Amino acid sequence: MAQISNIYHKKRVQLWTVIPLDTPFVIEVEPVSYCNIKCKYCLHSLPKKEILDSGHKFEYMSDELFDLMLKQINEFPNRIKQIGFAGMGEPLLHKKLPFMIEKLKKYAGIQRITITTNGIALSHQLTDDLINAGLDHIKISVNGISEEDFRKNCAAEVDFDKYLEQIEYFYHHKGGAEIACKTMDTCIGEDENVFYEMFKNICDTMSIEKTIKVFHEVSYDNMISDDNKVLSRYDMRNEEVRVCASPFFRFAVKADGQVSACRLYNGLTFPDFNIKNRSLFDIWNSEERHNMLLGVLKEKTDGLNSYCKDCTLKDDFAFESDLLDDHAEELYNKLIRAWEERNL
Repeated sequence: MAQISNIYHKKRVQLWTVIPLDTPFVIEVEPVSYCNIKCKYCLHSLPKKEILDSGHKFEYMSDELFDLMLKQINEFPNRIKQIGFAGMGEPLLHKKLPFMIEKLKKYAGIQRITITTNGIALSHQLTDDLINAGLDHIKISVNGISEEDFRKNCAAEVDFDKYLEQIEYFYHHKGGAEIACKTMDTCIGEDENVFYEMFKNICDTMSIEKTIKVFHEVSYDNMISDDNKVLSRYDMRNEEVRVCASPFFRFAVKADGQVSACRLYNGLTFPDFNIKNRSLFDIWNSEERHNMLLGVLKEKTDGLNSYCKDCTLKDDFAFESDLLDDHAEELYNKLIRAWEERNL
């Protein structure tokens, strides 16, 4: 029977003790920035013009770009701990996804490869291909517990019985992989027990997450009331975090090669932070990123760090082992010293 638990990787180090890192722990990869549904709390719910006006680009990552990224991953002095296929699109829409996973396992020795997906594009063949390629973990975002829910929440026609059968097939053929199913409170209303009963025998972990404001272009007025506002989808904290941990240990690569120092949507970046122009290793060790990190430690939300102003990431993913608030000054001085020593 599935465990009810918040779905995130729980084997974490005390981050403040290992900063600065010579190699990111995690790289989030966006294989495709198209999606097959229009979830009401997502950027893709907006008209196409508004999506494009936000700066979003509709792309599929090319074979050449993926191979370039793979080559650059191997330039770091240590192995990347985790590659997560996610982003602003539906990863399963990329036909080469199993081959990408296989290459990352074979040529980069990635310990843990994950996919975050709505699961609609799953088939028996795709499941077999993903498992055989070496997938370690799949998190399925379940956007309702009926066909009517999918229409209401995602403007999508989904054969719900078939949808459940595909998830069940994955569970029974997963080998050593793990499968997690999560939904959001705004997707199921008061039907929490129905969700848990429905998925308890077809996944390893299940969770109901809180709805938080992620996209400033999207209105959440009908989804989040003043009475149920929370800082994190995991509802872990009741006080804000001052220093965001994400840019200190992770990178994100968009389908067009653009690199963000934290997350794919509206993350810390520069125009030339693109793997076509600069390597991941070069960007990770760049003066621009160094100054961004100093700005994060000083809680700046302007200049280089203007992307941080409306971001909810620092509170949303504020895991206990990642908290840096009490060590900000120490880490600021440590980064300064490390930069000076490296550039003597």
